[in-house]
Amino acid sequence: MSLPGPDPIKVQAPVAEERYSACDRPYALDFTDVQTIGRYQEIYPVREKVGATTDKSALPDALSEMAKAYIALGLYPEAIMSLKRTPGPDIAPYRKLAMLMENRTKPDVRFFQEMASCQKDSGLWLALAQLVAGQAEGAQTLQDSLSGFRKLPLQLRIDYAALSIPELERIGEKALARKLMADFDEAQVANSSELRFVSALVRLDSGDSAAERTVVEFLDHPQFQEPALAAMLRRNQTMDPAYQEILLGDLMQKFGQDSNNDKDLAASLQFALGELSARSRYQPIMDLAEMPALQNPEAQAEVRRQLVSSLDRDLGGDDPLRNLAAISALAAESGLLDKEPSRDRLFKTATERAIHFGFGAMASNLSAKTATDETMSLQIATLAFRRQDYSEVYALADSHPRDSGINVLAAKSAIKQQNPAMLSKIESRLSLQPDAILALIEQDAVSGHWIVSERVYAAADQLTGDDHEQRVARVASLKRAAQGDEMPAGPMSIARVTELLSSTPPASAPSSRGSN
Repeated sequence: MSLPGPDPIKVQAPVAEERYSACDRPYALDFTDVQTIGRYQEIYPVREKVGATTDKSALPDALSEMAKAYIALGLYPEAIMSLKRTPGPDIAPYRKLAMLMENRTKPDVRFFQEMASCQKDSGLWLALAQLVAGQAEGAQTLQDSLSGFRKLPLQLRIDYAALSIPELERIGEKALARKLMADFDEAQVANSSELRFVSALVRLDSGDSAAERTVVEFLDHPQFQEPALAAMLRRNQTMDPAYQEILLGDLMQKFGQDSNNDKDLAASLQFALGELSARSRYQPIMDLAEMPALQNPEAQAEVRRQLVSSLDRDLGGDDPLRNLAAISALAAESGLLDKEPSRDRLFKTATERAIHFGFGAMASNLSAKTATDETMSLQIATLAFRRQDYSEVYALADSHPRDSGINVLAAKSAIKQQNPAMLSKIESRLSLQPDAILALIEQDAVSGHWIVSERVYAAADQLTGDDHEQRVARVASLKRAAQGDEMPAGPMSIARVTELLSSTPPASAPSSRGSN
């Protein structure tokens, strides 16, 4: 939050700047003259000096001095704003440093490398840029520049430590982190939340329970949440389940905020994904892929990796609830896994699981998202038939016109729906094998509408074998009885048809089978 002060300085619009070259200029980031600055009020004389500057050629130097004072106090946004419309290349080091210390975007490592190649003192800032960018060589660069750290104003030293020590702790450079902390006395640590936090990080592996409690407490602070989580995750430290739920909610809100910065959220994302995966909460995992703060290749890849890993675990496990969670997740998936090599395998496994549980509609949904074999398609059609989803059966039959099993189910569906046109269409592509013939005529008998074609009944008359002949004869007897008004037309219960088929004597002469 910016502190109150005089009205901002109005400056001319900038002219085109030449490229900054440290080799042609004196070292700009020397804070010796502002080393003792510690209060905002101490900036007022600098601001008044800028306001009194009438020589346009002297204005960049005056504004640079003001930016340096802001940086010394840790007021990095103010420093950036004061330089925003300042002409000339000489303000580049101050702007780059303020942006580095603000830590809202990726640091410009190359800029500080170029400075350090000509000005040794710039190695201190190159080290910080490298560490913040995740480059381990920053530790050695810092080791070679420690003397410069001790000369910084107190607040700038504190902020430098707050940015660098979590990275040093991450790469195992505890000794170097302790050297930085040695430049602060107990009172300075006690009065600075940044120093209390990084001090606890340095002491984490020493068995200091107070340090562990301090790190956990700082999970509530947005500024420290990411490094605190990272440290805990590296050590597999546990936390109270109730607090885990609260923290997870906070992180989901953070991911949903588009703050237009490139700040690394790897630890927060790792924690959130781990918690959601442990509970098989797939919808929130998939929601993460849509979060504004996670629209970068690294975060997207991590979400997909964790999603695939969790699906593999739950689809291959024996826990029915986790099985169902994974099946439901894939049924709801809408393209997140399109480029994953394991996509088809996951959908096929989920389809098989859905069939196993008897979830026909879900199995159909899943099968539509990937290629399925004939066995699986027949199982899906069977489930659709059982739940009387005849349009699904017809669609599967159209997709598999040569699959006898599916098309028999489609024909039986048409019979049950009294749909002669659909039945005729399906009969035309059926190979009239004994099982298909018997299935159709017996379904015709169950329905009581007698819409199966004479072609099928004629084929039935040609069947041989005692079992086939008896079944055909019983259907023929029922058909004759229905047409002779000996029994009511229309559908009958399965039990009634079974009773009639069992009690109706088989025909003793071929002629009795030919009356269709």
